[in-house]
Amino acid sequence: MSYSTLHAPIWGLITFIMGIPIVYLMSEDRQWKPAIKTAFLIAIGTTIAAIIGYFYP
Repeated sequence: MSYSTLHAPIWGLITFIMGIPIVYLMSEDRQWKPAIKTAFLIAIGTTIAAIIGYFYP
C-alpha cells in the first residue's frame, strides 16, 4: 500500500472543513470567528499527527 506525502495535508484540510460547522454548532456563543480559529487549530494538530504517523508508522 502506497502512502503519499499529501496524505497529511489532505487530512488536515478535511478536518478543517468538517470541523467548522461542528465547532460552531457545539459552541455556546455561536460566532464564526472563534469556530474557524478552533477548527484551524484542530486541523493543525491532525496534520502534525499524520506527519508523525508518516515518519514513524
